[in-house]
Amino acid sequence: MVSQLLDLIPPVNLRLLASLMKHLNFVSTFKDKNRMDAANLAIVWGPILLRPRVETMETVLADVAFVNSFIAFIIQQPDYFFKRKLAKLDKGEKKEDNQGTLSSSSLSTPHHTTPHHTTPHHTTSHHTTLPHHTTPQLTPLF
Repeated sequence: MVSQLLDLIPPVNLRLLASLMKHLNFVSTFKDKNRMDAANLAIVWGPILLRPRVETMETVLADVAFVNSFIAFIIQQPDYFFKRKLAKLDKGEKKEDNQGTLSSSSLSTPHHTTPHHTTPHHTTSHHTTLPHHTTPQLTPLF
């Protein structure tokens, strides 16, 4: 079931999620020094990665144990969840390359624009007031 849900994630998001889980797995290898095992990392990252469609105190509290366990499991076994999926994506991109279409590798290179002129820094600050709650409502990844 998890594999089928991961198939619904756009390729760019899937690659990002895989990279994050592999990194968190690496961080967890230092748990003796940083006290951040997979369970503790899941406590931090679980609510960020898996949010209910309607976020209320009741929905968050009802799902917290499942979310944390699920994210901890993925952190512990990122290759199990992502290795074949990423290989499949890579294979598909190489096939597209051979057909003369754009690949994600050509799209993944950042294109930064640099102004052709320099402007001196102003001494006055332009403070922008942000709304109290700026986090957009996200839908669950899984």
